[in-house]
Formats: sequence, C-alpha cells, structure tokens
Amino acid sequence: MNGNAGQINYATAKAGVVGMAKTMAKNGDATMSMSMRLDLD
Repeated sequence: MNGNAGQINYATAKAGVVGMAKTMAKNGDATMSMSMRLDLD
C-alpha cells in the first residue's frame, strides 16, 4: 500500500467499521449504542 501512514490507518479502520456494520445488518442486530453511530460516506 502506498500513501501517508495516517491515510492507510484511516482506510483500514473505516473498512473494518463498514464490515462490522454490514455484518450486524445481516445478523439483524438493529440496535447500536449512541457511541457506535456510523458515518458511511
């Protein structure tokens, strides 16, 4: 991977959060705490 270390960390973390959100949606885990609100832009 090429790029700024901060950008790589951000992209990796965001991919993990998006994957978690998709998994929760598939599993029917509809409730998320306020601290887990996602911005999926």
